[in-house]
Amino acid sequence: RGTATPFSEDRAVTTTLDIGRFSLAWLGPILREQEIARIGGEINANATLSLALKPAPAGALVGYDGKLEVRDFTLGMPAADVRHVTVGWDGKLGFSDGAIDADGSLNVDQLELTLPGAGMQIDQREMSWRGAIARSGGPEPLLKVKGTLAAAELALAGGGEKRLTLAHLL
Repeated sequence: RGTATPFSEDRAVTTTLDIGRFSLAWLGPILREQEIARIGGEINANATLSLALKPAPAGALVGYDGKLEVRDFTLGMPAADVRHVTVGWDGKLGFSDGAIDADGSLNVDQLELTLPGAGMQIDQREMSWRGAIARSGGPEPLLKVKGTLAAAELALAGGGEKRLTLAHLL
């Protein structure tokens, strides 16, 4: 379901994206050639997706407005091992000619990340970020970040038995 304006000067299409429990497991055989031994989880999304083709110099504009969740995500590869994390985004994203605009909230729950090459283990029970990010395009991009980060029970371990645990971070 959506709308399109194919013959105007500004060609555009807008559609509703509704994905429920889309499994990532089918990617496993395809990604094995890329040294990805394991991938799993499921995607849920409910959003409006838009694409507009504007005359030069504006170019293509891509927009996403809504929710996106990757639940119980796992990824196994030589450089990193991720186990059973849930990542959720609720907000707006915009991409155009190297520029990125994001305004919304990002939530990460139950992150278990191992970086074998660095000898590091990161465990994060809960983290949330709410705010806006803007990256300008062009030869000298500028990044602006404004928001609030909250985290609970972050544990870092590496190099033997060294371990740092933070109960709350605001």
